[in-house]
Amino acid sequence: MSNVRALYHIVFATKFRERTITPDREEELYSYITGIVKNQDCYMLQINGMEDHIHILMDLHQSKALASVVATIKRESSKWIIRNKMFPDFMGWNDEYFAATCNVESKKNIINYIAHQKEHHHQDGFMTEIRDFYERNKMEWNEHIQRGWMSKEELESM
Repeated sequence: MSNVRALYHIVFATKFRERTITPDREEELYSYITGIVKNQDCYMLQINGMEDHIHILMDLHQSKALASVVATIKRESSKWIIRNKMFPDFMGWNDEYFAATCNVESKKNIINYIAHQKEHHHQDGFMTEIRDFYERNKMEWNEHIQRGWMSKEELESM
């Protein structure tokens, strides 16, 4: 049996980045998503977020494709949220997601970063954060990608 470590920092947002994930029930959502990750034979290291987006640090199982796992997380959590009326204004997840591999040495820093999302966002907005992730990981950032992450208000002001 091979031994593989594939740490991924994943970020995805609510549809149009609507602020629908309320603090009073976010822990239930995070627990449910952790269960989805576990059922995919992956290991959740950290999950947290804001009203309009979620960060996950997970170890992807060697037999799984990242796109498939993320699609399962988004699909199953969306169905669960709607079925249980968790967040009344929730319309689903945005199509876009960000994912980058992480080295083991940076694991503690990323866990800490995700755990302190609310404090972090007092300083930087979401668009600054996501653009920084793209740039730090040498990923293309252009108008099309930016539009995929924008809120309704940001799109309307263009």
